[in-house]
Amino acid sequence: MRAAWTRRTFLSAASASSVLFASRGQETAGEAKKFIDPATEFEVLRVSAPGHSSWLPFPENRAFSRRGDVLVFASDRGGAPQLYRHHFKQNKLKALTQAVKLNVDSFTLAGGDKTLLYFDGSRLMAGSLNGGKERELFAAPAGLGARLRVAASEDGGAIVVGGERRLVLVSGKKANDIAASTSDISCLATRPRRMAVSFLAGGRVRCVGLDGKNEIALQTAPGEILDAQWSADGTTLLYLVRNGGLPELRELNPEEGTDVPVARTSQFGRFQRNGDASVFLGTSASKASPYLVLLLRTPVRELPICEHRSAEARAVFSANSARLAFQSDRDGKMAVFAMSVDKLVEETDGEPQ
Repeated sequence: MRAAWTRRTFLSAASASSVLFASRGQETAGEAKKFIDPATEFEVLRVSAPGHSSWLPFPENRAFSRRGDVLVFASDRGGAPQLYRHHFKQNKLKALTQAVKLNVDSFTLAGGDKTLLYFDGSRLMAGSLNGGKERELFAAPAGLGARLRVAASEDGGAIVVGGERRLVLVSGKKANDIAASTSDISCLATRPRRMAVSFLAGGRVRCVGLDGKNEIALQTAPGEILDAQWSADGTTLLYLVRNGGLPELRELNPEEGTDVPVARTSQFGRFQRNGDASVFLGTSASKASPYLVLLLRTPVRELPICEHRSAEARAVFSANSARLAFQSDRDGKMAVFAMSVDKLVEETDGEPQ
């Protein structure tokens, strides 16, 4: 697939009573406003209003619906942080949760678009894009810590919770430890079409079966791994490594034992692939040039599309490659932005990321 370039743990009832809840399922007019990024002259959509804070999940989690027409994000617009869905065409917002203590970093869509997974304190909850009834799936023990992460297979059949140096498989009413780490865990993701999960710890990528067996350290290139993401079919691992010079994007096939360079990057701190890994969305860690950058795989070419101007920037592609979203505190409070890139990147088939 080519790329087409043109310009353009649970709180007490007493604590809960002090929280301002959104009315779950209520739909209101959206907050989205367009503006032109002064550095690149590309059009940007500010999804959330400047009067409150809003957040995207960890980039390894899925925030876009499969068709890319809906974005899920967290916001404290109602007082306490809750999850909302933004419908791009209609510019409407719908409240999806009534959490007591929402984890604004770790939530994801799974099971197609049928399930929305999120943490309310230490409880892993399952809700929906319609803001309907929610249920508790798992109560994390204190030993998992407060920095919880969730990863799910696209069909929702496999759910893994990552805590401070531990991984737990949640299955029905059971929860079993499947891995431990001597370092903090990040980039937690199930491997597509495989019964396995990977994670980044201590600058290296590890992979373990969902049964807790066959844990291995993937044989990546020398250096510190900054970010990692599986291809859509789970065959290869795309990863960003830094070994003295500029970070390099590489592709590893664990079964075949091949590891090939994709491109040197302009100080990428994180990246996302599009649907078929023909284009990459990079988040620059440069303080002098804090841009979002589109990187074309063949031929290798970079295009800055927007200044993020944030040390906590996160950016994600929609599965069909037509949109991207990012969070930035460029205007003060953390906010959610989006861009249509269908004139820059050829649309893919919309298979899940």
